[in-house]
Amino acid sequence: MSLRRRFGSESLPKRGRFRVSGKRGDRHLEDEELITGDQREGKKVYRITAAGRRELAREADTVKRIWDRAAHLEDWSKWWNPEAATMMGPISKLMKATFQAAAQASDDNRRAEKVREILDRARRDLEALAAEKPNRRHDE
Repeated sequence: MSLRRRFGSESLPKRGRFRVSGKRGDRHLEDEELITGDQREGKKVYRITAAGRRELAREADTVKRIWDRAAHLEDWSKWWNPEAATMMGPISKLMKATFQAAAQASDDNRRAEKVREILDRARRDLEALAAEKPNRRHDE
């Protein structure tokens, strides 16, 4: 059974740690003898078995895609902070408007190009703003 079918996604945690959410996932991997688990200092510690290593080798392409995606997401983590989180509302509205415009432009190359131009201009403006040295607040 593939990793995707087994877990319903291709999401894995950081390297060196493999944690399936919930006891059901742990039990499933143990039942298939892909991992073994021992109690140590009040915690369950898992080790991959030879069968688990074979499964990982068999699913090497899937595992590579998972780690490639995780590496890409790690690039984003340095920008994610409470201040950035406050932008989720405006970002969501921008995405919705983008998808609506793109859907209407699906058969119209001129409109599709206009959507791309607007997005490229917004990206360039935001990159320029991010590159500026921040000003101190006037009320400090």
